[in-house]
Amino acid sequence: MKIAYFDCFSGISGDMAVGALLDAGVPLGVVQEGLARIGLSPSQLTVRTRSISRSQIHATKFDVLRPDGAIFDAEPAEHHHHHHGDHDHSHDHGHSHGHGHSHSHGHSHDHDHSHGHSHDHSHSHSHDHSHGHSHDHGHSHSHAVAEVMDGEKAQGDAHHHHHHHHHHHHGSYAEIIALIDGSSLEEGVKERVRKIFRTIAIAEGRIHNMDLSEVHFHEVGALDSIADIVAVALCLEHLRVEQVYSSVVPLGSGGMIRTQHGVMPLPAPATLEILKGYPVTLTNIPMELTTPTGAGILKALSRGTIELERLQVERVGFGAGTRELPDRPNLLRVVIGEIIGEEEFDTVTLIETNIDDMNPQVYPFLLERLLESGAMEAYLTPVIMKKGRPGMVLSVLAPHGAVDELTKVIYRETTTIGVRYQTLTRRKLIREEILTPSEFGVVRMKKINSAGELRVIPEYDEAKRIARERGLPLQTVLRKLGDVARQAASKLAETSPEL
Repeated sequence: MKIAYFDCFSGISGDMAVGALLDAGVPLGVVQEGLARIGLSPSQLTVRTRSISRSQIHATKFDVLRPDGAIFDAEPAEHHHHHHGDHDHSHDHGHSHGHGHSHSHGHSHDHDHSHGHSHDHSHSHSHDHSHGHSHDHGHSHSHAVAEVMDGEKAQGDAHHHHHHHHHHHHGSYAEIIALIDGSSLEEGVKERVRKIFRTIAIAEGRIHNMDLSEVHFHEVGALDSIADIVAVALCLEHLRVEQVYSSVVPLGSGGMIRTQHGVMPLPAPATLEILKGYPVTLTNIPMELTTPTGAGILKALSRGTIELERLQVERVGFGAGTRELPDRPNLLRVVIGEIIGEEEFDTVTLIETNIDDMNPQVYPFLLERLLESGAMEAYLTPVIMKKGRPGMVLSVLAPHGAVDELTKVIYRETTTIGVRYQTLTRRKLIREEILTPSEFGVVRMKKINSAGELRVIPEYDEAKRIARERGLPLQTVLRKLGDVARQAASKLAETSPEL
């Protein structure tokens, strides 16, 4: 099973994640083609990569460019505090073409004198001498103010907002999802993008006390943030990554950031809300190491941490952040590889609550709603409560990205007034879905390897579907599929001499 492991020793942002995956070998054309398939044309934005060195380590910097060749400044409203001396002397020599030969003569620093020759497929030159005093303040992320007009971010920076008339594009969650659903992207890419946006939308809804349907992405809706999220999903699909893991996520602390809602302490409220239930650590670095977009990517897609010694490494990539950090290279490392052995480990959140005052007729509906809302497992355990009353312990195993939504379901559908969380590590046999011919047609089954013995197991849902469609007893279908599974296991064992 192929996995991607994000080693977030300096945090994570959307552009760093894309840069790391591109550095691991994904062609830039994969991202360019995918963005075109959701309707983002060169008249709205282009993308490029640059070679960056951080502490003598080569990395890839991913940039989203406006039509005039200037880099989308994704965080002016957040970071115009006290970091005026940060310089990113990244030299990018040459021309940015649609096919990813990205060059531009430029010293990217506080006053961003960009002299890049940016070309699209028609080789139209955009020679941009930008002197807008655009200050580099770290990662591009989802908590920026999206000042978009006709697909372009309005001119201006955080220090000069009062000099410009801004046009704000407030894309709703539903509108962004409709954009993705209506595109010609592969379903696997769409699903990952939907998960990331949903994760961020749920967090925004909780912070602003609104339903999901009311959430408007005045912060995540910027074109560059949409490009980052879609690009991550495109890269993972291209690399055929089945599962995502990460290290513990570091957060900056002790500093302040300016948001459109005022000055806030680090970590940013959205970042903390998104990462509820996810392993994090606070650092003494007064800068934003992990952004809401980066947090959303991990919370939505990652299964938690994993032991790297069990990984057969195939590719390694480094994505660069914008500025230098005081005690570490501002890089995100991604490791692509195959899990070695018969087992895999991941982390999940256990949500529990005790209930002793609810109509028991509600329980079947409750379990059904929890499973529909993303629970991996939901079950009830009878207990005797502290006053001698019989009650139930509701236990829900949840992927990290579904914790908030499942908690809402519990509050809405039960009488409880509180829940408790635990982060659990799971150890499980690696399973693989296979398609097996049978008298009922091709059916899905699970293949696992346990202590050198290969087993094929029929999927219960497939058996139930066949029984209903054919009008057969479920026991009959299960017995026949069991025979097919044993034959399939024997054939697979013959072609796998190492078993």
